[in-house]
Amino acid sequence: MNNPGKHRLTDQVKLLQKAVITADGAVLLLKRSSDAASRPNCWDLPGGNSEWPDVPDFTRGLHLQDLVREIQEETGIVVSPDNVFQRDLIFFDTTFEPQKQMYTILVGWKHSLNGETPVVRVSNEHTEFAWVKPDDLNNYDFGFAEFIPKMIRRALIRF
Repeated sequence: MNNPGKHRLTDQVKLLQKAVITADGAVLLLKRSSDAASRPNCWDLPGGNSEWPDVPDFTRGLHLQDLVREIQEETGIVVSPDNVFQRDLIFFDTTFEPQKQMYTILVGWKHSLNGETPVVRVSNEHTEFAWVKPDDLNNYDFGFAEFIPKMIRRALIRF
């Protein structure tokens, strides 16, 4: 199958992965740009949609490669796929949008950074970042993405 379209696995299925990155008791949030196609000027977690692989052979773990690529592209933080484990899976949900005929698989991961809080370099998809303490999450607008605070709370409770 050829690449069916940008940011999708097929014409009707997308895999959206988000990462709850924690450091020194805070969670990294990114503010979406004002021209974002979805939820402009709202806060988000690093991550994005997986795309159909260009790999011609059977390869395991492509979803993790997509996740760490998105984290690095959006934040400048380098994470190895070898450091993301099944136990770090904190959220799984699916949605179907009848008007778009789109099935979305939503996966959330937790990644704890040890040591100093890293330097963050936001991509052109975002305008700013914030390291947010859990008690301050209600001060941030996530738009219709009510799964983001849920994902963060699950990450903080579980670990």
